[in-house]
Amino acid sequence: MMNYNEILDSYKKLAALISNPSPDLQYPEIYNALGSLEEDLNLLQILTPSNEGLNGVILLKDQVVALLNFVAGLNHMQQQQQAAGFGIPPPRSQSPSSDSIDEPITSEQLSVKGFKDIAGMWELKEVLKMMVILPKKQPQLFENRRMTNSLLLFGPPGTGKTKIVHGIAAEANCSLFAISVADIMQKYLGESEKTIKNYFEMVRNYKGFSILFFDEIDSISQRRGSRDAGYSRRVLTEFMCQMNKLEETRNCLVVAATNCPWDLDPAVMRRFQRRVYCPLPDDFERYEIIKLMLDESGIEPQALDWSSLQKQTKGLSGSDIKNGVQAGLDKPLLDLQVNRLWKVTKSGFFEPCDKNTSLEENVVCMNLDDIPDKTVRASKPKVADILNALSKVKPTVSQNDVLKYQKYNEEF
Repeated sequence: MMNYNEILDSYKKLAALISNPSPDLQYPEIYNALGSLEEDLNLLQILTPSNEGLNGVILLKDQVVALLNFVAGLNHMQQQQQAAGFGIPPPRSQSPSSDSIDEPITSEQLSVKGFKDIAGMWELKEVLKMMVILPKKQPQLFENRRMTNSLLLFGPPGTGKTKIVHGIAAEANCSLFAISVADIMQKYLGESEKTIKNYFEMVRNYKGFSILFFDEIDSISQRRGSRDAGYSRRVLTEFMCQMNKLEETRNCLVVAATNCPWDLDPAVMRRFQRRVYCPLPDDFERYEIIKLMLDESGIEPQALDWSSLQKQTKGLSGSDIKNGVQAGLDKPLLDLQVNRLWKVTKSGFFEPCDKNTSLEENVVCMNLDDIPDKTVRASKPKVADILNALSKVKPTVSQNDVLKYQKYNEEF
């Protein structure tokens, strides 16, 4: 059994060893040594209960055990991260660069083929034509004129901010680089700022005209405060520095979109030369959206009672209306699930029976799951299906939110 001084010295040596652990430190052996020391310490307490120095040794023991548990846990976590590919700094050659950034969105990947696929938003369409198409077709107009090459779109969700960017890329037949926060934020110190810099350098050095689109820009450019993390400030600062360099660039357009413009840092707002409010669609725009959705459905828009729809769809966003019309168009597919009587055509297709089906036709009673694959046809959607579906749509943007956007647009 060790005496008091020997136990104290052993705990001090273990504390020094744990505080500066070597890569080959064997944690099980340290735990075993602590167990042996605790046995000697307990025996010493029994034999010399009046020894006042024992309290200091017990306190030191507790501190050493707590330190060991922390260091061992940290070591275990680092091993798990390394096994999963985290925590190991990348080689210099693997850092994000403009050469390794994703390819632009191709024309086939664009969500629309042009402005003809987007209802309404006429003012914004004219602005984008002036900023993108006019310089390409009439470059002499901009020889001694400062280019407007940064645009901020703000407004309620579902008003077509992202779609309009795809639309101008299709109209101008130019490259579109769509950037999200996941493309920017990196796990290593300084890599997020470098990624932003590389994106801007890429579009500045791009051979043709290109659009750099930041969706949900508020996720990387919120108002700065005293409690901000250092990395968020660095990312924001780098973004603003790159926006400053963009002013003399004539072969690209930077577009950003946000649903929360009041969260943006004022310094970021200042760097966008043009700011456009994208409100909820008005009466005529809502009609245009429904008309566009029904284009290939076989339903004539004139068949709809627009006077009632005008009131029914007020306050709905373009996305709300699109979802409602789509639900109406899907109603015949939903009816297939409960249909039991089928009319078999001469070409072998199964169609649901209706009131005009004759008993002389080839009619069978079957569940949908029992019908052979790729042999079912649905009925055509009806006007009543569209009206009923739209009546069930609830606005995703409240009237208070609309007033908030309008007030912000008036002030800024």
